[in-house]
Amino acid sequence: MIIKSWCLDSLSFNLPCILRNPKLKSRNKKVSKPYSNEIKLLATKRVLSGGERVAEVAKDLKIGQSTLYSWLNAAKKDRSLKGSLIIKTLERRLEEVSEERNILIKAASIFAKEL
Repeated sequence: MIIKSWCLDSLSFNLPCILRNPKLKSRNKKVSKPYSNEIKLLATKRVLSGGERVAEVAKDLKIGQSTLYSWLNAAKKDRSLKGSLIIKTLERRLEEVSEERNILIKAASIFAKEL
């Protein structure tokens, strides 16, 4: 028997009752599939360094394109954070070395005057 009545409750407005999943509170909820870090790393490397298109990699690894795009955005954000930390460290080191160089120049000029 096919149910033709429509559910008018707030959870499934305009959906046939047969389409509702009683275990879920909302039909729009998706269960995210857990992917290993190896898969995430492999997929992002193939796109970023291998030059492959997102659609090809997603189809090959059987993952959604939006999922792969979110991994790529996270990887790019992580790279930029690491890059900014490296730049700050190098700038600090450059200041230290510049101060040391200035001290050595002053010391050399003092010793040159004594001779």
